[in-house]
Amino acid sequence: MALIKCPECGKDVSTAAESCPHCGYPLKKGTAPQQSIQYETTTVKIRCWGRSQNAINSKLSEYTSKGWEVVSMVEDHWQGGLLSPVYKVVLKRPKR
Repeated sequence: MALIKCPECGKDVSTAAESCPHCGYPLKKGTAPQQSIQYETTTVKIRCWGRSQNAINSKLSEYTSKGWEVVSMVEDHWQGGLLSPVYKVVLKRPKR
C-alpha cells in the first residue's frame, strides 16, 4: 500500500482508498463524493451566575439532550450598561 497526495486537499491518502478520508474527494472512477451534512443553527442566550463549566453545562443540557452541539460561546456581560451573567451560545445540529 502506497500513499498519494489528494488532488483536492493535498493530504496523504492510501492508494487503496476510494475517496479522501480528509475531504471526501473521489479518488477512483465511479466513486460518488460523500454527501455533506446539512446543519441548522440557532443562537441562544443563557444567564448563569456560576462561571464553572458545570454550571454552564447544566444550563445547556436542555439543548444538548435534543442533539444540539455547541459551536461557540461568547461572554456577553455588558447589557444596557449593567454587568450581567449572560453567555451568547451558537448551537448546531444535523437537519432532520
